[in-house]
Amino acid sequence: MGDLFLNNPDLQRILDTAVPLHAFIGKLNGQSIPDWQRRLTEDPSCLETIESEVLNVFQQGAGMIVCGLIAKTLKEPSFDQRAEEVRQQYACPLTKGRPRMMSLSLACGFDFKVSTQYCEPVRRTSDNDEKSTHVSGLDIEMSQFGFMKSESPYFQSRVARAVTLAPSIDIAHQELERQGISLDPKAVRRIGIDCGVSLLNLRERELQGFVKGNLKTTSELKGKRVSVQMDGGRTRIRSGIIGFNIPVLDIQGAGVHDLDMDTPGRSKRAKKVRRQIFYNWREPKLIRIFVHDDEGNLDKESGCTLDGTFDGPDRVALIVAMHLHRMGIAEAKSLCFVCDGATWIWERIPEIIAKAKIPKTVMIEQVLDCCHAVHHVYVAIKSLRMDSRFTRRQYRRLRTKLRNGNWQQVVARLEDFSNKLPTPLAGSAKSDFDRELNYLRTHGNANRLDYSRFKLSGVPMGSGAIESSVRRVINQRLKSNGTHWRAENAEAMLQLRSVLISNRWDERIAATRVSRRQNGTEDFKLVFKERAKKLEAATSVAE
Repeated sequence: MGDLFLNNPDLQRILDTAVPLHAFIGKLNGQSIPDWQRRLTEDPSCLETIESEVLNVFQQGAGMIVCGLIAKTLKEPSFDQRAEEVRQQYACPLTKGRPRMMSLSLACGFDFKVSTQYCEPVRRTSDNDEKSTHVSGLDIEMSQFGFMKSESPYFQSRVARAVTLAPSIDIAHQELERQGISLDPKAVRRIGIDCGVSLLNLRERELQGFVKGNLKTTSELKGKRVSVQMDGGRTRIRSGIIGFNIPVLDIQGAGVHDLDMDTPGRSKRAKKVRRQIFYNWREPKLIRIFVHDDEGNLDKESGCTLDGTFDGPDRVALIVAMHLHRMGIAEAKSLCFVCDGATWIWERIPEIIAKAKIPKTVMIEQVLDCCHAVHHVYVAIKSLRMDSRFTRRQYRRLRTKLRNGNWQQVVARLEDFSNKLPTPLAGSAKSDFDRELNYLRTHGNANRLDYSRFKLSGVPMGSGAIESSVRRVINQRLKSNGTHWRAENAEAMLQLRSVLISNRWDERIAATRVSRRQNGTEDFKLVFKERAKKLEAATSVAE
């Protein structure tokens, strides 16, 4: 049974809301209100400053009330019973606990101290019990409230959202300062990344449950028409950092390392070590699962599910299958895969269907994004190098035929143009033309270009939803100019952005707290198992 204390030299004990509330009201009536009234009377234009101060002071009062509520809850007999249940149901056996004093913080900026019981895992000598060797201990009492390290649950959520929304950690720190939350920039970064790692740990446990066959399913997709879209972005990932000294030259170009520091023209920063950062472009892969109506339009009331990873196509396929199974795809009306022409997507659709155990009662369609298909028709015509007016006219005609589902006529017409050229195609022009024809034939034979039937069936024909998601999730945060990431931080931020943009923040963050209370804080480990061929051949670029 823990005790709460005000974070002051006297460590005044908090028993309920009465003590901190009376202290707050006394300070408010005795000092704050008269001072605000005097300043506003002298200078009415300072209302904005006073309004901000009033808000910050009342945030402190809110923190005192929350502390009183926590202190009162800790004294309830039922609280100790729940704490013992948490200890017994933990992922590994825990000790009875040892007392410790720790400082905690609330979102309003109020800090206090608490004496709690910290339960460590029971260390096993047997090599067969590996669970207790890498799972952290648990603060039984504070974990029930959702505290992570020293921050309250709302504090974590508020800081993590600021880190996720802001274009950089510095701007997130500045915005939190304006809201009355005074934190070190490193603490802001730590809280944000820890929240992303918690989301990754939650997804990892869901994937493990899915592979073992014990993942719980819902009826979220029951009777719905579902679309799955996948695409990739680009992010710079650090591959190494080295330090080196920059040589200093005099005006004539001769070395001056041995000269006196007062030598004219010599840089005073000569002895500082410069850092050189190497990075590689990587492709984070993003998925979007959403419900559409009978006309192929997005059902905004049903929301969507966004997820992504840097860990390669096979991992993406497993994540898609897990989410479909978790949301109850077996009870859906139809399932449609709408993507661009990336080979890694279409090769793994049969694997996704098999792993998700989608029954034959669910109608499955595969659709190549119409805009991508039309673009390849344009590239094929342009590679013929004919008159520009003729090219534009024929492109408009073939585009209409393709949108009507007559892809065979489009391919035949392009071949006819090629045969009637005065000079046969050769070299790169011929290879470009043949590549585009093979592209259309491959997807046409796979029944991905039957757009007339798709339109009648109410199937989406464009992948604009995932293109927009890539822009908002990846490009606006992970692909900023001059930005390069550590691999684990990029994966955590990708997860944070996915949860935020899909409007599932509260749902998933609450699930992470339950997971931490049951399984501890096992850190997610990112391993790049697979890389795209183009990125594999790319050389490191020094910045």
